[in-house]
Amino acid sequence: MRRPAAPSALVRLAAFTLAVAGAAACGPPKPIALGDDPGIAPQLALVDSERPPRTFTVTLAEPAHVAVLAVFPGRGATVLHPRDTTGTSVQLAAGTHQLSTDPLRMPVSVDSAILRPFERRPGLPDSAQARRDSLRAARAREQMRDPNARAMLGGPDRGHIMVFASRNPIDLTILRRRVPGVTIPLETREALRTVANMVRSATTPGRWAATAVETEMR
Repeated sequence: MRRPAAPSALVRLAAFTLAVAGAAACGPPKPIALGDDPGIAPQLALVDSERPPRTFTVTLAEPAHVAVLAVFPGRGATVLHPRDTTGTSVQLAAGTHQLSTDPLRMPVSVDSAILRPFERRPGLPDSAQARRDSLRAARAREQMRDPNARAMLGGPDRGHIMVFASRNPIDLTILRRRVPGVTIPLETREALRTVANMVRSATTPGRWAATAVETEMR
């Protein structure tokens, strides 16, 4: 007949279990995948010691046109690669590529749903517009109860690096023009989808994929 474990052994086991769970919870955030073409889904690795990141590695299973952006939910986005945002993108071969960027310039605008009254959009009945604005206002108020969201208004400590891969060329001139004025939602996945769709709109119709990794920015 087995003897029951001593209390001290149970305490040590519980402490070990909590330590393992804490280590798992504190691990690096998992990449967020977007898009409809898993065949070219890019892999992204950052240089951990850089704040903000200026060097990153992109791995492609198949040749693709690539753009890399920094995304700050509730604030905006910045194009990191290519450095030259004129003309169209150059296709990268399958394999691993080390890319670097100039010093990151943080976007200064924040989600218009927070900082200014909701504007009436033409073409919608007043009742529909009122319901739409009410829902957006409620969501913005709820999000701003989050201390991290409020802190972002003073300058983001964290953001996402997103690599977008397309089988078709990206019009970098259009992308550069659209990035400064884009409105980024506060919710992370909505923000990433907004930016991915913006890049997608700068390409001819085709399949694409994107990967985003959260990181410290300062």
